[in-house]
Amino acid sequence: MDGQELTAVIANHGEDSEQATALRERIQQLRDGVERHGQAQRDHVNEREFFGE
Repeated sequence: MDGQELTAVIANHGEDSEQATALRERIQQLRDGVERHGQAQRDHVNEREFFGE
């Protein structure tokens, strides 16, 4: 899912359609998950550096 897919949904169903809203929500969920994963990775690296592992 990406911006191109969202653009296609908006073109076919409209800016405020249920499909566009659902896709926007899913994209945001994926972004949030990527951010949480990235933060967990950074925390792990920081702990390893701090504790000298």
